[in-house]
Amino acid sequence: MASRLPVIRQSHLLITLLQCGLLIVAVYFADRYLGKNAALSVLFFYVAYGFVARRAFTGNHRRGMGLFHEKKFREAAEEFALSYEALRRSPWIDQWRGLVLLSPSNISFREMALVNGGFCHAKLGERDNARALYEQALREFPGSAIAETGLRFLH
Repeated sequence: MASRLPVIRQSHLLITLLQCGLLIVAVYFADRYLGKNAALSVLFFYVAYGFVARRAFTGNHRRGMGLFHEKKFREAAEEFALSYEALRRSPWIDQWRGLVLLSPSNISFREMALVNGGFCHAKLGERDNARALYEQALREFPGSAIAETGLRFLH
């Protein structure tokens, strides 16, 4: 079922190219020096690592997105708040998301948590809570186009 809710995905081209390049180099060396089955093992490890890392470090965010798509905005907002707090306590996860999470996202997960939470509160009619989250996003991530758009939407 296609969602009618807005979802924005911005990828960082340099990180995407770096990840592809590293994967190609790893597969090449595995194939050349360890045999063809090793190249498949490298690919399997890459996919498995990304799957496990994203679930381990961004579980609240993923649950929030699932609830968001189910239009359960109250529960989604709570998951986004938990995601923000977890990543605030461990900023290295978000800072190095290209390597730690294999995520080429141009937007940090903390920024996503704030603006997604703001959107959820707006959908619930809680304009003050939404405004506070969008403004917090702008303080922490100056020039956040998503937060600026959210604030304009509220006005």
